[in-house]
Amino acid sequence: MTKKMNEKGLFYPFVLFLIVLLSFVITIQADFLIREKRILKLSSILLQQEYYFKQSITYLDEQFHLNDELPIEGEYLFNHGTVYYDLEDQEGGLIKINLEVQINGVANVEAIAYYSLIEKEVVKWMEIERK
Repeated sequence: MTKKMNEKGLFYPFVLFLIVLLSFVITIQADFLIREKRILKLSSILLQQEYYFKQSITYLDEQFHLNDELPIEGEYLFNHGTVYYDLEDQEGGLIKINLEVQINGVANVEAIAYYSLIEKEVVKWMEIERK
């Protein structure tokens, strides 16, 4: 068996090319994994914030239906966070509720809700994200 001149050294560049290609694919997959992990963590925090806001408004609504009045300010404690609130009377039978969520001691988001004394429910809701 004789080797032709153009067949010498073909195996080394081919293996090198495969190693580089495989490294490139693994790097891309690792980057996707890191991004997905970051997105999962952020969406988890956002869902916690939404849940804490909703529960706080529900607690305030229940408290108003039981006592026909609300405390001016207060807080609700949850497993991983706290919601602080304060109330302001507005014109037209509305109460402005300022809410602030702290998850693991960090103030992330504030929200403003308007509660109608006539309809006895929240009529407007705005979230204000801190930067």
